[in-house]
Amino acid sequence: EVANILHYDLEYENTINESGVLSKLGMKMTKRVKAIGCSNLKDLVEEDKIQINDLETISELTQFITKGASWAAELGGTDDLVMGLVMFSWYSGQPNFKELNDIDLRQSLMGERAREIEDDLTPFGFIEDGKVAIASGVTNDLFPRISAVDLVKVAASKLGGRGGGGRPDLAQAGGSSMEGAASAIEAVRSLIVSK
Repeated sequence: EVANILHYDLEYENTINESGVLSKLGMKMTKRVKAIGCSNLKDLVEEDKIQINDLETISELTQFITKGASWAAELGGTDDLVMGLVMFSWYSGQPNFKELNDIDLRQSLMGERAREIEDDLTPFGFIEDGKVAIASGVTNDLFPRISAVDLVKVAASKLGGRGGGGRPDLAQAGGSSMEGAASAIEAVRSLIVSK
């Protein structure tokens, strides 16, 4: 109702209409909206895209925990301020946020993360006697998220190979043709961005 008053009575144009129904302005905190908002908030904080200076908000964040498949304040705590950040973080990934601000924040975060990860990877390959050899190294801070084995397997699948193996930080695989080199690089890049 507050969003309707803002939009219709006070003629404020920048109201959110998450449902798409004109009579239902605003947003409803569904499980999906909350999950996306919490995920986006985590990314914004980790990538230093949002700066939180309010001590009460920081205090609430320290007590904001997972509860089953959702997130909430610890028993006896509150999450009112954090949920404001969750709503903003959800909205920052919406198309009209991008239009209003001319910023695709989610794409920007993913691009920066991919560049950082690519800087910490050591992929290389060579051809010997017509066979393709692929190897990848991943720094210790990355292999909890990205395994060198996964990287060489996806590359090998594009180069006519199967499988691959090694350790999470160093792995190798083989292939039979360099014809798929461009698609191998793109497949590895896509895997990195998805992590």
